[in-house]
Amino acid sequence: MDYHWRKLFSAFRRLDARWAAFAMFCAIALAQPAEAAPDLVVLNGSVMTMEPNRPRAGAIAVEDGVITFVGSTRRARRLIGPS
Repeated sequence: MDYHWRKLFSAFRRLDARWAAFAMFCAIALAQPAEAAPDLVVLNGSVMTMEPNRPRAGAIAVEDGVITFVGSTRRARRLIGPS
């Protein structure tokens, strides 16, 4: 195991388990490369999802011919990159 990882994990042992999990989540999230904007984002729609827990959505995003996002228009707006 790398020295830096050992040092990081030893520091986590001193923290409460919840804070350690939160810190690890943040580290992983920040280490992920930024995703490119989808090819198409459709907003303010009425999308039938066929899922019992969430039967309708307001937006979808498509990248390379694959639907990559189904959800609210508000969250879909965050996916839109620069023009």
